[in-house]
Amino acid sequence: MSAYDTKSQKILGSFDPQDGVWSIPFEYDPEDSNLISTRGLLYIVVDLEASPSVDLHLASKIIIDEIKEKYYGDLDGTPLQALETAVISGKNKLQEIALSNKESVSSLNFNIVSCVVWGRVLYVAQVGETSCLIIRGGEVVDISNKTSGEVMTSSGLLESEDVVLIGTKAFEQNFNNNTLIQNIGNLENLFKNSPQAASLSAVMIRFKKSMVPTKKDFSNLVSNLGGSASKNPTLPAKSEQKETTAPVEKEAVDTSKAINSLGSFNTPPIKQETASEKSLYTNKIEQPDLKRGRKPKKLFKLLGALFLIVALFFGGFKAFPLVKNKFIKTTDISVVDISGYRDRFNTLNKNNAKLEDYKSLQNDLQTELSTDVSNEDLISLIKDVDSKVQKLTETSKIEEQHVFFDFKTKNEGSNINKLTDLEDKILVSDIGASQAYLISKDEKSVEDIAVGDDYLTSTYYDNNYYVLTKNSVFVGSSVDLLKEYSFDEPLSSAKDVEVYFDNIYVLSGSKIYKYALNGDTYIQSVWADLGGDNLNSITIDGDIYVTDTSVINKYYTGEKQDFTLNNMPEDLKEPLFVTTARGDTTLYVLDKNYLYKINKDSGDFSERISIEDVHIVPQSFLLDGSDVYISNGSRLFKIGLK
Repeated sequence: MSAYDTKSQKILGSFDPQDGVWSIPFEYDPEDSNLISTRGLLYIVVDLEASPSVDLHLASKIIIDEIKEKYYGDLDGTPLQALETAVISGKNKLQEIALSNKESVSSLNFNIVSCVVWGRVLYVAQVGETSCLIIRGGEVVDISNKTSGEVMTSSGLLESEDVVLIGTKAFEQNFNNNTLIQNIGNLENLFKNSPQAASLSAVMIRFKKSMVPTKKDFSNLVSNLGGSASKNPTLPAKSEQKETTAPVEKEAVDTSKAINSLGSFNTPPIKQETASEKSLYTNKIEQPDLKRGRKPKKLFKLLGALFLIVALFFGGFKAFPLVKNKFIKTTDISVVDISGYRDRFNTLNKNNAKLEDYKSLQNDLQTELSTDVSNEDLISLIKDVDSKVQKLTETSKIEEQHVFFDFKTKNEGSNINKLTDLEDKILVSDIGASQAYLISKDEKSVEDIAVGDDYLTSTYYDNNYYVLTKNSVFVGSSVDLLKEYSFDEPLSSAKDVEVYFDNIYVLSGSKIYKYALNGDTYIQSVWADLGGDNLNSITIDGDIYVTDTSVINKYYTGEKQDFTLNNMPEDLKEPLFVTTARGDTTLYVLDKNYLYKINKDSGDFSERISIEDVHIVPQSFLLDGSDVYISNGSRLFKIGLK
């Protein structure tokens, strides 16, 4: 039966700051076995740079104490949630103290990396420029997240013989290279002898799977001892290594004594240790010297052996609360049914869900893992979800570089549903905020076009604004000179809208409605019944092109025309958006991967353009020369074509 051994070593370059720079490693093994089983083991590295008046010893203590207290004091959420909250609290507390003493603290910069090992799960939270490395199978894997001040979290499953290294920016710059494996046993000396000693700190964590005997193992042993072939039964060999609750803080040690080379760890043989030697291996405990008495008769010999085995078995459970409370579990019984979680994951993938939705699933699965650590199906699903979270996190970082404007700053419920080009400005329809905006392309200044609760969408055609509500449309050459015209028949929704020769064409549900002006009223007629539910956008040049799932349909006077896309390099990925203009021979089609150019007459594909490796699922888009504006929720992105 599997359990897990974790050994850690603090590596410190300098005990004191140098020229306003200092870093320090920290590790904490709770004495309370319940805390270990619910929150695991905590490791922190803090990197500080400040004005000479700042006491960096005190600053590091403030951060470390706050993180430790908040993390182990929060027993409601998952370990990942608690770690993120704790690191945010530590960061904020030091910033608040610095601000309240700004007369004497002219500058204070800090970076934090903290991780938790909980069973075989690794949680990491980072602020600023720090490093987090995993050495696995002879390879160094960098899983660091660089941030500009926000807290970034990640998680994953450890494998036996993994080595985790968390450290400062200087550690990464000087040691995350081809010589790391070669120098791993001598890092302490290299740190201390470096001219950047004060900036060098790390915690090295060795993770290893160990074997815990099952009841069946003991039964077999008893059977062997009592069998006729066993003439000289012997006691089981003494275990060379056991888990126990370690002292609150362990001293930094020379890693060369514990680690010979990458992926190869040696545990020293049991011997009579000195006090200093025992500090090197804080998770070993002394064992009594078991001596044989005089040889008993066979029956008493057997009974004595049985009694000793039972005593060792139950005594071991008392000695190892971590093993008892957390890791002892049969490997052939799974208590968590993951079918619902797998369906939830598949649904998220199908609906192009946001990162927050996957993180919520990730937290739920990690909670389940604490009750069923041997469920291989659960572990496999966790790996799939972790991979998705990592991919979306990386995509999110790229997306942040292309955000043109976030309309959530205007309205918390913002949800952009249409973009229209006005040369130097963009007309932005925001169904979530029930209004429209004008945003300049150069200064990003925003002008509100307030409407009301019945607002649906807006567009611009032939120097006039068209702002649609459920019961009317506002039309005018200026946002200050809009005139209201009523609809003879109300609209319930508007997926897209286009204006052509002063007639308004609205994609609503499975139909295109045409509104023609008669006096002060727009008269509704059903221009085309499309018979589909996955319609996203329309564009007009005399014909109307409609996106439907992964195809483009063409209509004229309400009738569907023969129109086929030819020579496409790959299938289009929904959702699709389409645009063109009168006199333009090209149809521009956007899916979530590329922008395609298609000849409108023949349907022949002519060019596919990548959108700078950014795969934002669009809700609307606007083509502007060599750039494309894409909306997704409240955010408007400006992305270059290449």
